[in-house]
Amino acid sequence: MHIFIDESGNFTLTAPRHRISAVGALTIPDAILGSLEKKYAKIRSDLPMENGEVKGRSLSENQIAGVASLLARHQVLFAITISDTALHRPADLAVHQKTQAEKFTHQLTPAHHPTLHTAMWDFRKRLEQMTPQLYLQSIVTFDLIERVLQQNTLFYSQRSPKELAAFHWVIDGKDRNGDVPGPVELEN
Repeated sequence: MHIFIDESGNFTLTAPRHRISAVGALTIPDAILGSLEKKYAKIRSDLPMENGEVKGRSLSENQIAGVASLLARHQVLFAITISDTALHRPADLAVHQKTQAEKFTHQLTPAHHPTLHTAMWDFRKRLEQMTPQLYLQSIVTFDLIERVLQQNTLFYSQRSPKELAAFHWVIDGKDRNGDVPGPVELEN
């Protein structure tokens, strides 16, 4: 199965009003990926794009309905985790981040291998140095990935077990300049 992950919104906590940010995952079985890509290519040329990428916020209601209708006719799954940044206080998020970072090294003892100590302290420092915006996005992303693994495994084990043979993760990442270098594909 192929799992395509992308985010929407900026996860910024400074907004006084409600600001929705989300991470979504579209799962497409290997057995229909090629066919679905061809069908989507036919309607994609009529969709508005920014820098070669279709942006959901630019789609009309009819265009969204067309894409949703195409996906609904296939055994695809879509999961989404949403965060309303107006509901998160920066101080609370900072405490959560600090607590999670401390958990990386809390159980380390001299009996653990020095390489493990180095790795865990590195993970901790990286987590502590994340901006609140990036930390919130990571929480939302990991929540989504956990649910996708649980729900997709159950769904496809009952309908098409061979889809569980390989998980192809495609994550739409952007480099530090905001450029789109192309999707990052991870395989198990």
